[in-house]
Amino acid sequence: MFNSQDVVIQITPCSFDVHAKELIGCLIIGSTLVMLKPHGILDMFYLSAVIERTTATYLHMVPTLMMMLTEYISSTAERADALQTCRVFVTGVYNVYAPAECTIAAIYHSIVFERINVPVIPLGRPLPGRKCCILDEYLQPVPLGSIGEIFIGGIGIFSGYLNNCFIEDRLTYITEKREKYYKSGDLGKFDTNSQLHFCGRVDFQVKLRGQRIEIGEIEQTIMNSSANVSNCIVVKCYNDEQQQEYLVAYVQSTTQTVTEKNIRSYCLSLLPVYMVPSVFILLDKFPQNKNGKLDRKQLPKPDLCILIRENEKNEQDYNEKAKTNFEKQVHNLWCQLLDLKQVSLNSNFFSIGGSSLLLIKLFYLYQNQNNFLNNSISLFFKHSTLREHIELLDDKYDRPLHMEKWKSFNIEE
Repeated sequence: MFNSQDVVIQITPCSFDVHAKELIGCLIIGSTLVMLKPHGILDMFYLSAVIERTTATYLHMVPTLMMMLTEYISSTAERADALQTCRVFVTGVYNVYAPAECTIAAIYHSIVFERINVPVIPLGRPLPGRKCCILDEYLQPVPLGSIGEIFIGGIGIFSGYLNNCFIEDRLTYITEKREKYYKSGDLGKFDTNSQLHFCGRVDFQVKLRGQRIEIGEIEQTIMNSSANVSNCIVVKCYNDEQQQEYLVAYVQSTTQTVTEKNIRSYCLSLLPVYMVPSVFILLDKFPQNKNGKLDRKQLPKPDLCILIRENEKNEQDYNEKAKTNFEKQVHNLWCQLLDLKQVSLNSNFFSIGGSSLLLIKLFYLYQNQNNFLNNSISLFFKHSTLREHIELLDDKYDRPLHMEKWKSFNIEE
């Protein structure tokens, strides 16, 4: 996807398969690789400055991050349309798909700006040397337009993991030539133009803001948070007003000792921020159907605004409001971004509807309105209450910069 003349920004973390393409690919081809400072990908001001200074020609990022970057560039260039920004600054945009076990990229689609107003952008067609088919549970091809599981074949399939038989369990030999295909676990379908479309997962794995998440891992963590938690279900929901995806955890418990605050604190101590549900709904008993099984359709639909107010009322500091002009200024930014009327000083950003992507937007608002460019955005992730943000922002006037030391690169990390 890039050549020896390209300048590549190293964006993806080492836990993401594309990381290997950015590092090893540049070494093999001879491209220029630009390394970002720690947490630099979260700072749109810094990231856009690096792109401009290095005249970068290649970026690989999830769609949500790309839209945030283009929206930031649009705002600084006094353009309201992020898509128009893409037209001006970008020569080509590609949607790329493949499990890591298929060597990072197997399917791609070249996005044409004039045709971007479609409901869903397809995954595309196989790259040269790759193959793709849609099969049913009996490993038989499904009719055109029908949904089945995506199987990928061709030159990109891994030989396997060291001392791990995971990939062997997912390899399937089909067709008369006994060709090897990888069972992706993703659902898809082909349209009349032979374009592949993503339709969800076979299992309970979900994709949230570019991150693949195992729902079972979150549910197990919540179950371990207290002996009084008897059941738990985590689902992905969508907030139309904020146009944000978020996780909702339904927790079954009959005791008042189990609280949203305690469960969230326990989850934050063990899980990454993006895996901690935005909303926890506590129920005495889960709804059941006539057969005595869990009825997911009868679970109460989460109203984010109502739940936030209920959580606030349960806090002792509910009436503690912003007092000084500076506190009110920061408070108003939170309300503006989260579409709330009132936030208490000790409210946690992630407990009242915030997400990692919204925090990046909030950080930009801080920069834009207060010329606050000193502290690392990572501090705002670690200290995420309104009071702590106010202290961090006010801290710039009478303390030296919080400079973060670069860590040495270790392939084992």
